[in-house]
Amino acid sequence: MDAFTKKLLASLVAIAMIATAFTSFVMMGTTQALSPTCPLDEDFSGSWLPAGWTQEETDEWIQWDSDYAGGTSPEADLAWDYIYGNYAYLDSKPVDTTSATSLTLEFKSFIDDYCCTGGLDDEDCDYGGECGSYDCKVYTRANGSDSWTDVTPWSNPIYGNVGPDTYSIDISSDIGSATQVRFEFDGYYYAIDDWYVDDVKICSDAVNNPPNTPSNPSPANHATMVPVSASLNWTGGDPDAGDTVTYDVYFGTNESPPFVETIGPYPATQSSLTYDPGALNPNTQYYWGIVATDNHAASTTGLLWEFTTGSGVCQDEPSPEVAFASLIAEGKLVIAYNFNPWTTVPTAVAGWTWYDPELPPTQNNLYQLYLYTAFWIKVTEECWLTYGTWNQPHLAAGWNNPVWLGC
Repeated sequence: MDAFTKKLLASLVAIAMIATAFTSFVMMGTTQALSPTCPLDEDFSGSWLPAGWTQEETDEWIQWDSDYAGGTSPEADLAWDYIYGNYAYLDSKPVDTTSATSLTLEFKSFIDDYCCTGGLDDEDCDYGGECGSYDCKVYTRANGSDSWTDVTPWSNPIYGNVGPDTYSIDISSDIGSATQVRFEFDGYYYAIDDWYVDDVKICSDAVNNPPNTPSNPSPANHATMVPVSASLNWTGGDPDAGDTVTYDVYFGTNESPPFVETIGPYPATQSSLTYDPGALNPNTQYYWGIVATDNHAASTTGLLWEFTTGSGVCQDEPSPEVAFASLIAEGKLVIAYNFNPWTTVPTAVAGWTWYDPELPPTQNNLYQLYLYTAFWIKVTEECWLTYGTWNQPHLAAGWNNPVWLGC
C-alpha cells in the first residue's frame, strides 16, 4: 500500500469517527473547558432583553441591526430619541464570581456624539447653548445590595465621539455572588446620537470544573425483567455551584445508541435526573448513555448502560380459582393477583390470592365474588391481563376495578 493510500484511508477513518460521535453514543470521557471562564458573555444576538438583563425604562435600550461598536450585528443601542427624562441605564444579569481570584470586564463600545463630533474644537461644541453636557459611565458591583463602582475607561462629560474600541478592565474588587455591570447615560439627551455596546463579558481566572460523571443508572446496568413503563434515571450535577448543565440522552436497541434528545439546562445542584423514553417494547434489550455539558462547554460522558425488558403482560390464568365465601375487611371484599413477573423470585404465590391490607379508600361497598360480577385486583406493574379469547382489561400498577371477569 503506497503512502497516499494510507493517508487516504486514515482520513476516511477519522471522518467516520467524527460522524459517529455526532450521531451515536461514544464514551469520550471528560472535556475540560479552557480557562478563563466567562460567566457573563453577551453578544445581544438572542431575544431582547437578554435573560436577566434590565433597563431603567422599557425600550430605551434596544437591539439594533448594526455593528458600530466593533462587534457583529446586532448590538445594544441607546438612541437619543428613546431616552426618557435625560437618564437611562442597562444592567446585566448578575453572575456568581465567588470562585475567582481575579475578574475582568470586557466590552465593545462606540459613543456617537451629536454636537461635538470633531471634539472640543468643533465649532458646534457649545454645551452652554443648544446641546448641554452628558456622561456615559460604566459601573460594576459585587452584589445587588452593594454600591456601584465607577470603572469608566474614558473621561466624562463626553466631548465628541468615543470609540469604537474594545475595553478590558480589572474589576477584581467586585468579585461576589451577584456581579453585574451597568451602562449609564446621564445628561442632556439631545447632545448624543447613539451609544452602541456589544460583546459584554465578565471573565475570571477560575478553572471551570466539568459536570459530574453521570452515574447510578436506573434501570441498573444489566438489569432484566424491567417494566415496559420504566423511565431512565441517573445522578448528575456539577461541582461548580453557579453552573447549569444540559444532558444529551442516547437511547436505542443498538450497542451504539443514537442521540434522542437534550434535556435541561438544570442547576448544578440538581443531581437527580429523569428521562421518559415512552412505552418500551417487551422482551427487548436497550442501550443508553448520558453526556453532561455545562454552560462553559465542558462535558462529561458516562458509561454505556444496558437493560432488558420483561414480557409486559400479566400471566394468563385460564381458570382462576373463584371463591364463593366472603373475606370481609372493613365491609370490603378484595381479591388480588399477586404474581410479579419482574423478579426471578415472586413476592407472592403466582395466581389468584386473597388480599386484605392496603385497601383502596374509595372501595366502600361489599363486592361478592362471582363470575361476571365486580371485583378488585392489584398488580405490581402496568400490564394487560389476558383471560379467555377476547377479554384483555388494561391494569395500572396498584389497585384496579375491572368490573367483571369475562370468559
